[in-house]
Amino acid sequence: MKFRKTGIFLLCMVLVLFLSGVSSPAMEEEEDFLPRLIAANIRGTDTTVILEIKEGERVRTLGGYALWRISAEVVRSFKGEFLPGEEIRYHRTTETEFPPPEKGSRHIVSFVLEEGNLVIPDEGYHFPWSPDLEEKVDALLSPSS
Repeated sequence: MKFRKTGIFLLCMVLVLFLSGVSSPAMEEEEDFLPRLIAANIRGTDTTVILEIKEGERVRTLGGYALWRISAEVVRSFKGEFLPGEEIRYHRTTETEFPPPEKGSRHIVSFVLEEGNLVIPDEGYHFPWSPDLEEKVDALLSPSS
C-alpha cells in the first residue's frame, strides 16, 4: 500500500510540475534552436538584416509555390553593408498557402550575393522578428559566447 501511495504522490508531483510550466531540457533545446540557426546563418551568409516590410507582391505561382517580390527597409544590420533606413528589394519563394508578407511586419533575413543580387539561400533564412529572438541571437553572437 505504501508503494501505491508513493507512486500516486510522484504522479501528482509530475503533473503539478508539468502544469506549472516547468520546461524540460527538450523544450529548452527547441526554444534555443531558432536563435542558434539564425546565428549560424549570420556566420555563413554575406548579409543578415532585420527588415520592415513595405510591400509584398506575388509575381508568379508555379505548382505549389509562389514567388514574392518584396520591398523592405533595413531596421538593423547584423552583417553586411546595409544601413538602417536603406531600402532592399528581393524575391522570396514560399509555398502557395503562405500568406503575403504583412506590411509593417519585421523579419530577420539572411542573404547571399549572387551576381550582385540578394538571394535567400533556402526557406530557413527568413524568420519573423521579435525582441526576444533578437536578444537571444545577440547573446549567441557576443564574443563571450
